[in-house]
Amino acid sequence: MSGNNNSGGWRPPSNPNYIPPPPKERPQFSIAAVIIDLLLPYGLLVLGYWFYFESFKGGVLAFMALVYVVSRLKQILLWTILFYQRFAPEKMRQACMFTPSCSEYMQMAIVKYGVLAGLDKGIDRLARCRGQERGEDYP
Repeated sequence: MSGNNNSGGWRPPSNPNYIPPPPKERPQFSIAAVIIDLLLPYGLLVLGYWFYFESFKGGVLAFMALVYVVSRLKQILLWTILFYQRFAPEKMRQACMFTPSCSEYMQMAIVKYGVLAGLDKGIDRLARCRGQERGEDYP
């Protein structure tokens, strides 16, 4: 029998060349990033439309805004969650019962499963947060 037997159970042999992965850092909220990521593309879209048609027409402009919001919904939701994590009161953010907080869970779920399924899982998690169960819960 190989391995370390002095602690009562089998352990795999240690690897002296193992380097643990660096800890993941949560992205920080930045107004400049919001402007560049969300407002600048929409502004260029409207500006291009205005130069092309030389006037604003409400129906077409509203449709373009709707297409833009739907196509960027994932980023809009992730930025909204980052905004909440940055500016929500500390008491409200620390009230979560689970190990990754509900906002972190919703971020992970949206990234992993997409917008619709991620929102469904995140909202389900928020509904369970005030229940009796505690502990780790990952999407």
